[in-house]
Amino acid sequence: MNQQQLYPDQPQKSALEQYYGSVTLKIFVIVALVLLLQIPVFKIQNLIRERETRRNTAVSEANSQWGGAQTILGPIIHIPYKVFITEEKTVGNQKEVKIREEKKVAHFLPKQLGIASNPSAETRKRGIYTLVFYEDKLNMSGSFNFDFSALAISEENILWNQATLWLSVGDVHGIAEKPLGSGDGGTFELLPVESGFSAPIKLKNGAKSYAFTVDLALKGSEKMLFAPLGEETKVKMKSNWNSPSFTGAFLPDNREILDQGFTAEWNVLSFNRNYKQMWTSSSYTDKPENAENSYFGIEFFQPVNVYQKSMRSVKYNLMFLGLTFAAFFLVEALTKKLKTVHPVQYLLVGAAMILFYLLLLSLSEHIPFIAAYTIASVATIVLITGYIKAMFGRGAVALLLGALLAALHIFLYIALNAEDYALLVGSIGLFLILAIIMYVSRRVNWYELAKK
Repeated sequence: MNQQQLYPDQPQKSALEQYYGSVTLKIFVIVALVLLLQIPVFKIQNLIRERETRRNTAVSEANSQWGGAQTILGPIIHIPYKVFITEEKTVGNQKEVKIREEKKVAHFLPKQLGIASNPSAETRKRGIYTLVFYEDKLNMSGSFNFDFSALAISEENILWNQATLWLSVGDVHGIAEKPLGSGDGGTFELLPVESGFSAPIKLKNGAKSYAFTVDLALKGSEKMLFAPLGEETKVKMKSNWNSPSFTGAFLPDNREILDQGFTAEWNVLSFNRNYKQMWTSSSYTDKPENAENSYFGIEFFQPVNVYQKSMRSVKYNLMFLGLTFAAFFLVEALTKKLKTVHPVQYLLVGAAMILFYLLLLSLSEHIPFIAAYTIASVATIVLITGYIKAMFGRGAVALLLGALLAALHIFLYIALNAEDYALLVGSIGLFLILAIIMYVSRRVNWYELAKK
């Protein structure tokens, strides 16, 4: 009995259709097409990286004009002192003793350091990119204790009148006003030096302490960090930015994030970081070693990074292609009256699915990500569903496969937004999809299908 007698309602297939209808061959062709479609996927991934690099370049250019990430290091007081070095020299049979004088510097970090920061942030456009800039009028206050005996320095050798107060910021382009300060000996103006800002301060001979305040008007972008130089460092920050990302070596002890902005407080002790409170060297602008490892503060985080999300979405392409092609294959296997799907038709459907990622990338650079995702998804699903309707001639099949594509796009959006739970969401989703495929194909006789 021939195939036409077994299924009288099924149209007679040509030899070419029977060739392409071979189960084993079709599976091989589907796998080959999925691999072939990885070429445009690779190109799109490179395009995403290129667009992200272009954005980063625009950010760097804007930051260089306005002010980049600001890192506040200081203040530190440098007090020079005299050191007498005895040198012996033998000339003939006689010894000559010379005493040479050198200068060294004692460096002191604050005993108490308080910082009040009130960055006002706003977004600005540079081309098609949205950047975050901020302005801050920052107040620093505290006190120093001087213990020269702990450094084995005699007070008569201390050059009190040459003491300086020093601090540095991350990007000097962001200095909006002259840095001014005051202390026990009066007011002072910080002037630029090679590695920061410095001002001479008035210390009385034999001074044991020094209280100070410093006002800084800063402009910056991306982040603001502080170094906990005090034996006890307290930072209070209040800003209108409502999506901060707390970063660095220490998280705030208290924080509150509202739609109107955030407040945060840090309290860091000298026990929490690994550098000394006082030391000596030959440099007037020496700073603690490894201070960068103790920085803390905030990043002015933009909630949606379209390039990261676009790249993550592309990584799901194998699942999208594999499941869609598997659905096509199962429809062919389970529905005897439909035409055989040609490899070119698989390729066109796959190309439409790959085009989704390009649409998503290009749209998300101009409109919110959720809107870009919705438009790209709807356009792709409508295109493929209409093509399936024309290909199979059955609206029910087209709606079924269109619903599958819609479910896949919804699943992908959930996975993209649940970054911390992406693995969990992905594994559960794949398990459910596999269960559905196994259930739908449970009664397919693959040997009989191959014979047909």
